Amino acid sequence: MKPKLNQKKLAKMIEEATTDCHDEYEAIEGFVVTMEDKLKVPFDAKMLGEDITVVEINSKGNRIVARIKKGSKHYIVDILDMEDIKNVKNSEWIEAYRQWRGSW
Repeated sequence: MKPKLNQKKLAKMIEEATTDCHDEYEAIEGFVVTMEDKLKVPFDAKMLGEDITVVEINSKGNRIVARIKKGSKHYIVDILDMEDIKNVKNSEWIEAYRQWRGSW
């Protein structure tokens, strides 16, 4: 498991993703664009203790969602419901979004 990021680093990442955003919806889109650029999809994670594969990241209303694959089925889930993101370069962007989301 990766060590927790410090607050200063998370604040810098949040600022990078939300620069020039005027409201919550623009900030969410800023995070989606940043995650699309920084995260290599597909990647593996866990959700409710089950192995899943994230195949796409997008926005839906006022949240970021992931299209996941479990077996042969696909589901849309809130990205914050994922846990134990495995060996994904730049996965700290999900933690930065989690931190930002807590401030709304």
